[in-house]
Amino acid sequence: MKKRKAPMFQIIPNEQTPKSQAIEDPQKWIEDNKEKLHSFLAFSRSRDKAAGLAANQIAFHGKRITDRFFAARKGGNKDSWILAINPQIKSVSGNAELKEEGCLTWAGKTILAERYPGILVSFWKLDGSFVENEFLNEYEAQVWQHEIGHLDGETEEFKTIQKERSEALPGRNDKCPCNSGKKFKKCCGK
Repeated sequence: MKKRKAPMFQIIPNEQTPKSQAIEDPQKWIEDNKEKLHSFLAFSRSRDKAAGLAANQIAFHGKRITDRFFAARKGGNKDSWILAINPQIKSVSGNAELKEEGCLTWAGKTILAERYPGILVSFWKLDGSFVENEFLNEYEAQVWQHEIGHLDGETEEFKTIQKERSEALPGRNDKCPCNSGKKFKKCCGK
């Protein structure tokens, strides 16, 4: 029987992401790691529900990646992705709001995090060019804040979706919340 080869990249589930390490010479590092970076980008694109993926959420050949980069959908577009190397949030705009987010690290849980509606970012691109002071807003800004949070090793506050649903729904034999006078199972619980 053939021994099954371990996948090149694997998401590390249910484990807090450690703080990533800044890349000292991004242009040289990109050149030295081009194949790995293209593979990481392809792996990120293959996650259908993913909007972004921080490197330190992933194991490469069984070892967690600690370099500071992530992949994200550009403008929320399913087919257009960007790789941001050494990303930094330079400034924020608007008032932070509490947002609920899904996360590949914490499957089945909802993360609660404060997010700004607009951010100004700087980062290195896969082609070795530097992008300075790009403004991102709304959904894209939220995704970048989430992924940079992973890279910074931030501890997320989360709640379990299943628990939330079970508390929100009445029991089968309870009165229906629509005030019909019927049991939930014979009314809205069908």
